[in-house]
Amino acid sequence: EMQGPADPGHWATESADGTVLSLSVRSGPKVKTSRITNTSELRRVSNAGSICIDLATSRNTENYELANLLATCLQIKAEDVEFLVGKPKDKASGEKHALIRSLTREDAVSRL
Repeated sequence: EMQGPADPGHWATESADGTVLSLSVRSGPKVKTSRITNTSELRRVSNAGSICIDLATSRNTENYELANLLATCLQIKAEDVEFLVGKPKDKASGEKHALIRSLTREDAVSRL
């Protein structure tokens, strides 16, 4: 089938500074391990809307844990991850956007 232009709902978007990732974060007492839960969907579905992440509670802040998880998965440094401030309702729903500096969208897609 024809590949159309990149879907605007895609979980990775190129920006001037790098690639912006859409994250959907689930945390709470039931979550025991921090991990990306939908990698196979991200690889298979061209327009998966976001990276689904389970985030275990820890002594560190959620953003610190997230940055480290993304850094490990994407083979980058945690300091290259910057969280963009979203709308208040995003916070409540666990939706986050992370700017990964110095990473192209292709790299992001191929490394996850």
